Amino acid sequence: MVSKKLFVKKKVFILGGNGFIGSELVTYFKHYNYDVFSITRKNYKKFVKKKCNLFINANGNSRKYFASKYPIDDFKLNVIGTINSVFDFKYDKYVFLSSIDVYGNFNKKTSTKEKTKINKNTLSYYGFTKKISEELIQKYTEKYLILRLGGVLGKNLKKNPIFDISNNKKLFVHPKSKFSFISTYDIFNFILKTEKINNEIFNVSGEGTLTISDVIKFFNYNKNVSNKLPVFNYLIDIQKTKKIFNLKKSNYYFKEFANQLNQAL
Repeated sequence: MVSKKLFVKKKVFILGGNGFIGSELVTYFKHYNYDVFSITRKNYKKFVKKKCNLFINANGNSRKYFASKYPIDDFKLNVIGTINSVFDFKYDKYVFLSSIDVYGNFNKKTSTKEKTKINKNTLSYYGFTKKISEELIQKYTEKYLILRLGGVLGKNLKKNPIFDISNNKKLFVHPKSKFSFISTYDIFNFILKTEKINNEIFNVSGEGTLTISDVIKFFNYNKNVSNKLPVFNYLIDIQKTKKIFNLKKSNYYFKEFANQLNQAL
């Protein structure tokens, strides 16, 4: 549990504060008495050249299918949006919420270490723009933190296989697919935990994986699922992160999310 006495006077800007992860981070920071501001398209210009202690970029495109279908728009949202934010605002530290998709290969944990050499030519459009955004931040910010997130769960969830299954929507991945997950709350906790750590990259996701077929059984999902759907297997190395933060298992984060759904009913 984070103490409410910590960092009381810190000013935090959250770009994309009305999105899924951003909106939940805004709520957590407010709860712990931070001076937090949500920056969106509507009020962006109002904050240009304003100063904060901590700038969190939770903005950009997060839809992988959108990146494949509209690569120019994806580039504008992720790359152009990131470089603009780097120079439009003043901050002591810049935190970028990236994605584990920057690795491209997820079938082995040895391919998803933070120091893994990444071949951008093999990346999806989505992974490519996230990786370019990371490099811009490393080049142009003095103090930064890059968090490569796995699947994220929280009360404002609006997409991913768990959302689709829990809302009885069409599924786009094979039931044999395996993903790692983490809660928005532990993303928030990790940001606080690394307050004094700068210029590092961390894989931030739950330990182990959750098989989609187990989620289907849990929610009694009753739609027909094609055997031709793609099978994904996200094996993420989180050893660096675990040295400084107590990551829980992906299954734990899922059960926590499921309990939140039940309480909301």
